[in-house]
Amino acid sequence: MTPIRIDNVTKRFGPTVAVDGVTLRIEAGELFFLLGPSGCGKTTLLRILAGFVAPDAGDVFFADQRITQLPPRARDAGMVFQTYALWPHMTVAKNVAFGLNVRKIKRDEIARRVERVLKLVRMEGYGERRPNQLSGGQQQRVALARALVIQPRVLLLDEPLSNLDARLRDEMREEIRRLHEETGLTMVYVTHDQKEALALAGRIGVMERGKLVQVGTPDGVYRHPANRFVAGFLGDSNFLPGAVKSVADGKCTVETALGMLTATPFAWAPQPGRRVVCSIRPHDILPAADGTGANRFSAKVQHVTFLGEVCHVRLTSGETPLLLVGTPQQAAAWQPGAALTLTIAPENVVALPEV
Repeated sequence: MTPIRIDNVTKRFGPTVAVDGVTLRIEAGELFFLLGPSGCGKTTLLRILAGFVAPDAGDVFFADQRITQLPPRARDAGMVFQTYALWPHMTVAKNVAFGLNVRKIKRDEIARRVERVLKLVRMEGYGERRPNQLSGGQQQRVALARALVIQPRVLLLDEPLSNLDARLRDEMREEIRRLHEETGLTMVYVTHDQKEALALAGRIGVMERGKLVQVGTPDGVYRHPANRFVAGFLGDSNFLPGAVKSVADGKCTVETALGMLTATPFAWAPQPGRRVVCSIRPHDILPAADGTGANRFSAKVQHVTFLGEVCHVRLTSGETPLLLVGTPQQAAAWQPGAALTLTIAPENVVALPEV
């Protein structure tokens, strides 16, 4: 298992700074996700790790080896592409064996490795088929096999599931989880799919405009975002601007359109008078039981959208629109125009610096 170290890496394309001074440590055997919108620099950073793009500044290390100037072949990094990138004229077995042939591995060893890795990705018996005879999910398994057969030190995945339908994406997520557990490889996975990252990652690095803005566990980044961008990108959130009135015992009182809310600032210390934005996840807004609960306020139901396991409930409190997520059983009683008394725990009102 190989750790990865990225030290102050920068890459420019003309006037555009694609990667802006990124420093990051990825632990040996970790399944690490780079997450962000299109154009944030995540794929460029992955291609720098692979050796397809040279950084303008900074260094990259696999374990203690500086690989910044090494060509891709010398890095022992497996790469899985969004488009599968399989040779259409080759059989599955020959596609998987391609990297071994380039490395001039002996024929009998190639056969053993190909057989073993096809079994690992559950594609045994498909060796003589061609890519056009496979489903999208099967083609992606072959792409994974081709990356794994060279016995890489690290595995790099560039949005590998984006071309699959929803059912296949769910299936392949579990396959990638299983492969990570069975191989113990260090994996770096690029995606813009928040659910994919939250479901699979050991840790997540969120990128915005070339910068790495937050790194942490999925639960930590989701519940304690560093700024409004992270909070909004990682899922639905209600944002309420306000001003800090007082600070005590790790909490702050914020004057908002909903009234005075007790909020929690994470990893920073606001002062009275500071402008902030309160981030509140829709599922953290709860009906007030027996008229009790912190941060109580009243709202009216505007619209209920049934989404199967959950319902999205659009509310207004005065002139302030809000989104609440509830169960279908709860929402059955919430008809448009219904008045609700709601509550939010202070730890679920996250006070973020206004920028």
